[in-house]
Amino acid sequence: MTICVDFCSANLHDGSASVLARLQREFPQVRVREFGCLGRCEECAAGLYCLVNGIWVGGRTPDELWQNVLAELRRCLEQQT
Repeated sequence: MTICVDFCSANLHDGSASVLARLQREFPQVRVREFGCLGRCEECAAGLYCLVNGIWVGGRTPDELWQNVLAELRRCLEQQT
């Protein structure tokens, strides 16, 4: 099963772009997608976030978002084995 990580383009401008780029570089097997809007405007306005296989993952800073995404990716990978 392919792991998908979805980003809102508005949130990329707020700081999650570095996480998207790092995912593409370090996890080429993960499908990274950018959408104009993910329909989570309140969460988007409140901080950085993305969806990992549909699960909301957030952080106050790009580094915190990265760590939380890594934790969710590990959980997804463990479920696949």
